[in-house]
Amino acid sequence: MNKPISATKLMQRKLPGSQTDEETEPQVISVGVLKLYLIQQILIMLVFATLDPTHFVVAYRDVGNSYKGTAIIGTVDGISLPVTLSSFTVQYLNNTPTLSWVTQSEVDNLGWNIYRNEEEEFSSSKRITDVMIPGNATTTEPSYYIYNDTSENLIVEQTYWYWLESIDYSGICQVYNMVIQITIPDPSVIPPNIELPIVYDLKNVPNPVNTNSKFRFTLDKASLVSVSIYNIKGELVRTLPSALAPEDETESIYWNGKDNSGKELLPGIYL
Repeated sequence: MNKPISATKLMQRKLPGSQTDEETEPQVISVGVLKLYLIQQILIMLVFATLDPTHFVVAYRDVGNSYKGTAIIGTVDGISLPVTLSSFTVQYLNNTPTLSWVTQSEVDNLGWNIYRNEEEEFSSSKRITDVMIPGNATTTEPSYYIYNDTSENLIVEQTYWYWLESIDYSGICQVYNMVIQITIPDPSVIPPNIELPIVYDLKNVPNPVNTNSKFRFTLDKASLVSVSIYNIKGELVRTLPSALAPEDETESIYWNGKDNSGKELLPGIYL
């Protein structure tokens, strides 16, 4: 089994050895996060996620001899990426940059890392997630994620760019080409009145709820949505994770019939 033994970031590196293309000279290629694996104690495999999502780089080095290694540069045509990322957005909520993203499906997704920079350049970005955000392994259902950038060193009126990286169970990383940005507002400036989105076609099916339910709704403009569920006594029983809802599209949020403590609730009417 491939065993991750270290990780670092490497950009604009000239890879030694040969390539699979027709060029005879080593080429310079922009790559993302470098992953290092130890295979059978003698062979090191380095896997690079490139900034171009259609290419990948794999470099091998045999530690049993003096070879510098061989780099293989290829395309991902015909290869299914482990995660289908459909949206990646950021909003300034409660004095905090709030990042949210949605996947339509995931395969062996171990988790996520987020990178940030003060310029639109991934090569000098820094990872801001101290702990990897858990992924949803393998699923064909949409998955919703939120991350609050609570860094204390954010500068007012400075623009920040963010990148998203997924890691699968084999340790291979994918840096996505969806790049988002936000400018930290000056708290002394009074913002204009914000119009709340209009919700229509709101329903949950089935209701009465048996074991699970699906909430369906449409907004007149894209917004971050949080769903709170109450029983017929007016008691809050569950708050679902916030999700980004698109404009003028029917959105569905699933509820597994459990309360905030994970206890399965009795069948009945819920609001």
